Amino acid sequence: MAVNCGAIPPALAESEFFGHQKGAFSGADAQKPGKLELASGGTLFLDEVGELSLALQVKLLRALEQKSFYRLGGVKPIEVNFRLLSATHRDLEALCRSGEFREDFYYRINVLELELQPLRERTEDIEPLAMHLLGMLNEEMNRDTKGIEAEVISMFKAYGWPGNVREMRNILERMLVRCERGFLGIRHVPVELFSHSRQQGTGTSLAEQIRDLERKLISDVMRRTRGKKIEAARMLGISRPTLDKKLSSLEIDWLEART
Repeated sequence: MAVNCGAIPPALAESEFFGHQKGAFSGADAQKPGKLELASGGTLFLDEVGELSLALQVKLLRALEQKSFYRLGGVKPIEVNFRLLSATHRDLEALCRSGEFREDFYYRINVLELELQPLRERTEDIEPLAMHLLGMLNEEMNRDTKGIEAEVISMFKAYGWPGNVREMRNILERMLVRCERGFLGIRHVPVELFSHSRQQGTGTSLAEQIRDLERKLISDVMRRTRGKKIEAARMLGISRPTLDKKLSSLEIDWLEART
């Protein structure tokens, strides 16, 4: 039973976790079980647990300690037994020091801590994760994309991923919209990745990396269109005069693409 703690309106939080009896408050026209009751016998996952209010932390702490609670408006305790998992992107120890998170609740839920490093520090995970997300998106979007070209994987590994996994999923979804079939290539990569790719310590400046990627992208599109500039400009989302300028400045032999 997963709960996004940051998405629950404060006025409804207690009812959401503990449920309520019929008539407990205005609009409570039926009995409703809460998340704790529904999770009994299984796992309760509190996502973004750092967003819980201090008042709700007190009530949850009591329920965890006693393994029972009362529904809103209820007079009979409800016993529960579940495994608790929680996740957060915030520093809970710092929140405890500032008084924004209760220490007793923190020490109650922090039995075994797993710290997941940001994606930019786990480059070995980027390719398998991208392929996994691609498989999920293929199924969701009813696509049959074959894979991701090596140049794109290299670019992904050079990118900082400030939005981590959610950002990668978004980028792949946008690329799939632009890719009708075959493999995801440089030509499908959103423009912002070109300007935000970080230097990997190869001795090549960021400007040179962007220039190389742009050259590869335009050369690939020119080959795909067999040197037809109007069609290539349309695929690249730029005007024909802009394409001519880039072909010249990047020293791309577009005539070779026609053969």
